Amino acid sequence: SAEALSAKDSQIALLRVRLAESDDLVKVKNSQCEQLQNQCAQILQDHTDSSGVQSQAFDSVQLHVAQLEHELQQRTNENERLVDEKNSFEKRSNDERQQLLEQLKLAEKRLHDER
Repeated sequence: SAEALSAKDSQIALLRVRLAESDDLVKVKNSQCEQLQNQCAQILQDHTDSSGVQSQAFDSVQLHVAQLEHELQQRTNENERLVDEKNSFEKRSNDERQQLLEQLKLAEKRLHDER
């Protein structure tokens, strides 16, 4: 029915919004990772003195990079899950839409044949 199709379209639109938000978060985390990797490279390049302060800063940045990479992986996994969910939902919706169209055609044919 039109209401069912409208509801499905609304659900698809919501999934698309969630997917776009997830994509944006992945981009932000990628950018943060890249910035931190650049910081790590700069610290290594400037690391001529093995003082405890520099070593501690490097360890802190390395830990932060590891945390961000882990979070990025989680976001990527969530993004992939949302894509799969959206694709599955769209396929089910399209299948249902096709069934409804076939039922409508059959009903119209029966109505026409009865006349």
